[in-house]
Amino acid sequence: APQLQGAPKSLGQHTGGMIISSSPIPDMVPSRRGAIEGRYIMDWDKDSVADAGFAKIDILSLPVLDQLEEAVELVEQRTGEFVDLSRIPPDDPCVYDMINLGRSRGVFLLQSPAQLKMGQRLLSRNLQDLAYQVALIRPGVGVQGSAVSDFVNRYRNGADWNYDHPIEERSLARGYGIIIWQEQVVQLISDVSGMTQADADEMRRSFTRRNNDQVIAMYWNKFRDGAAHKGIDEKTAKKIFSKINGHYMFPESHSHAFAISAYQSAWMKYYYPLEFFIGLMNNQPMGFYPIEAIKQDARRFGVEFLNPCVNLSGSYCIPRKGSLLLGLEFIKEVGERNASVILRERSTHGPFMSVGDFVGRVDIHPEAIESLALSGAFDSISLNRKTALWESGVYPSISKNQRPLPLCMDSSVPKLHDFTLYERMLSEYRVMGIYPDGHIMEFVRDRLPWEVSKISDVDSMTDRQPVSVAGWAIARQHPQGYKGTVFVTVEDETSDIQLIVWPKVFQRFKHVLREPLILARGNISRWDNTTNVIVSELESISTETGLPLGHDWY
Repeated sequence: APQLQGAPKSLGQHTGGMIISSSPIPDMVPSRRGAIEGRYIMDWDKDSVADAGFAKIDILSLPVLDQLEEAVELVEQRTGEFVDLSRIPPDDPCVYDMINLGRSRGVFLLQSPAQLKMGQRLLSRNLQDLAYQVALIRPGVGVQGSAVSDFVNRYRNGADWNYDHPIEERSLARGYGIIIWQEQVVQLISDVSGMTQADADEMRRSFTRRNNDQVIAMYWNKFRDGAAHKGIDEKTAKKIFSKINGHYMFPESHSHAFAISAYQSAWMKYYYPLEFFIGLMNNQPMGFYPIEAIKQDARRFGVEFLNPCVNLSGSYCIPRKGSLLLGLEFIKEVGERNASVILRERSTHGPFMSVGDFVGRVDIHPEAIESLALSGAFDSISLNRKTALWESGVYPSISKNQRPLPLCMDSSVPKLHDFTLYERMLSEYRVMGIYPDGHIMEFVRDRLPWEVSKISDVDSMTDRQPVSVAGWAIARQHPQGYKGTVFVTVEDETSDIQLIVWPKVFQRFKHVLREPLILARGNISRWDNTTNVIVSELESISTETGLPLGHDWY
């Protein structure tokens, strides 16, 4: 049993971790084939790799770079001008105003509910501010009690603070007395204990390891003794030592580099929203929100979404007369393979003239054709969607690359009334996870209690005022697990707002929070430029179809 204590419980893989060695790794370390051809996995974890002295590199994938590259290409295609993001002004007040109003959904590192609130609190005006902003919303900072709020008060509002000992100044001054970056931890350990920077970094790393109690105790003794040599009493040393934690925080260089990428992303959203949202949609999944929430945000920036079309859409989203035309791949049951079949046939033999023409030329399974009809992809070649469904079943389809004889089946197609707008909305959510023309709350609003306010009206309400709001839960955050406070972002047809659900309320209504549409009752909370609802009661709102799931973050 002692040998098994602390052993891994399961096999996991770091998708971006690479080991570099001058000798064949299988000769030194147990390894196995990965699921992807040509990839191999070591049977050691990161701690064992580090202890053995291997050179390990973590490769970070940033979809935002693909998004920005695509957006820049689209702008050049539309305007003939190349946007050099390395030369845009770094202090554009319009861009910072957008961030500070909490309108940076979809923007790299500035889009989580917590970051939207931080933008409203920190009120960034330059890249240095953004470097702080992207670094503050990290577990290693948030775990330090009120560290985030203390930083905002000191940095933005000029609040005073004191060091626990003057020796902290060199490491903590640039964080206004708060540990924000990994380098500050190393500097603090080195200054207080007298350790070398390398040893101090090893001590910092030890805090991140599992089953580290004995190692931490050993380092505490070393830290305490080193502090004593510098005249620091044990009580003060203990207080300083308690500021060190094993939760993740950014290296300082990451913050500044990411601040630039975040600013470039925000700049594109403000000045070229169409191209920004096309790039964002085509590089999903990325970020916090389902595509329905992205669509709602796009509409607030003047970008309309159009239903896919078998004669106009590509595989991915493309611009169409100032709007975003959804790609065929976004339709369930169609996907990449069937979309390529459709596009190949259209490119080779021209546009489709009718639904009958389509099913006679394109060899895809019936479920995909049904999804195309319900998504509106046949709207340009059929009288209505019910008719399209009927036509797709009555006309002969292609079989084993043999095209059917061209037949006129018009007499076999009855005159059918189209689906209602409500039925079309439900179908589009079911087959695409998005309703381009509007929002489900437009249809639900009439059956809500009279006291339920539109979320956009909350801005005019006062602090502590009773309020009821309803909407789709697009993001749920559990920063301290199920036992802590839960933050839920709900969105209706007008705007979105964050609900704060205290632990006792969560225990009473946690079954409700699993539902996509919820009604919340509580009180307005206005604090530090932000507006939230403190929830007292929750209830679910029934729907006749499954809605796309919001994201849960722990």
